[in-house]
Amino acid sequence: MDTTYLLDKLRMTPMELSLVVAFLGSAYVLKRYLLPSPFSAVPGPPLPSYLVGHFKSLSSAKTGIQFCEDITESYGGVVKLGGFLGVRRCFFPSVPVLNVLSKG
Repeated sequence: MDTTYLLDKLRMTPMELSLVVAFLGSAYVLKRYLLPSPFSAVPGPPLPSYLVGHFKSLSSAKTGIQFCEDITESYGGVVKLGGFLGVRRCFFPSVPVLNVLSKG
C-alpha cells in the first residue's frame, strides 16, 4: 500500500500521523506496564523468560505434564502463567474450576 494514498485517505500530514502513532504507542506502554493487571492477585510461578514465558515448560513432551502437576500442587486451581512477551494468562488445571467458570 502506498503511504501517500493512506495519508490522503486519512487527511493527515506525515507529522500528524507520526504524533498519532507515538501517542498510541505511549498509551499502550503505559497501560501494559504501569497499570495493575486483573491477574495481579492470582498466584503463579516466577517468569523464567520474558520472551517465551512458560511456553517451553508447558510444551515440552517430557516435562510438560509434570510442570502442570507441580504448579497445580503448589498454587491450586487457578494459576497465572506468562506467555509470549510477558503476556499474562490464567491456567485452570482443575476440571471443577472450569465447570464453575463455564456455567457463569
